[in-house]
Amino acid sequence: MAALLATSPFVAVHPLQAWHAAIRVQRLAHAGWLGFEHDHATPVAFAARAWHGAGPALLVAALGLALALWRRSRTDLVLASFVLVYALDLLTIRAHFDRYVLPLVPPLGALAGRVRYLAPVTLLLLVVPLAWSIRDDRRLTGTDPRLTAYHWIERNLPPGARVATDSSLPALAGFRELPLQLPGPGRPHDPNRNVARLRALGVRFVVVTGAVEDRVLAAGDRYPREARFVDDLPGPPIYRSGGGAPWVAVYRL
Repeated sequence: MAALLATSPFVAVHPLQAWHAAIRVQRLAHAGWLGFEHDHATPVAFAARAWHGAGPALLVAALGLALALWRRSRTDLVLASFVLVYALDLLTIRAHFDRYVLPLVPPLGALAGRVRYLAPVTLLLLVVPLAWSIRDDRRLTGTDPRLTAYHWIERNLPPGARVATDSSLPALAGFRELPLQLPGPGRPHDPNRNVARLRALGVRFVVVTGAVEDRVLAAGDRYPREARFVDDLPGPPIYRSGGGAPWVAVYRL
């Protein structure tokens, strides 16, 4: 608790606001999130996330969990109870973000370490997720296309223009921005995701990104009006980012 308050003082300064925000995010996670509509069942999805993070060392951790339940020492019960209770909570969540399995990493690592006769094997197996991490993080060494698009917009769009923007984009300074709400399971349709309405509101430009629209189009059966909005944007775009993900496109209305 002391560590929580030291690293997240907002919780102590504004407890009610923090509580309501946490409940809201939890409610959204239970309902699901854009991009997970066609995912595997929750147990399989989170098991895959844990595997992508720990690799074959996860098998040693599973063995350590089984041994902990058999030995039932105080240390074993503390570690095993946390893993089991948290895993049960994950089963209620339909938003399968990688970050949701992060709290399991320390106890699973400790459980793997409890299988001491396999410690050299465990260390060797950890080379696999290390290689995966290096491979996946190489893309982070380049410039994010959203930053490149931001600078292009600053230089090429008239200052003060009314611009509709997807979420997952940096806020545009010097423009009248109309944020487009992120679609998702159980969320109401954003009426501003309509080209005719945007024109009536005086919006001159629309900025969309693949971080949102690729997921919308992949689940077009769930979000038909949102997918139609992407198709209705007058093309070709006046700007589209080059290589790298996520792409960004700017349309003139």
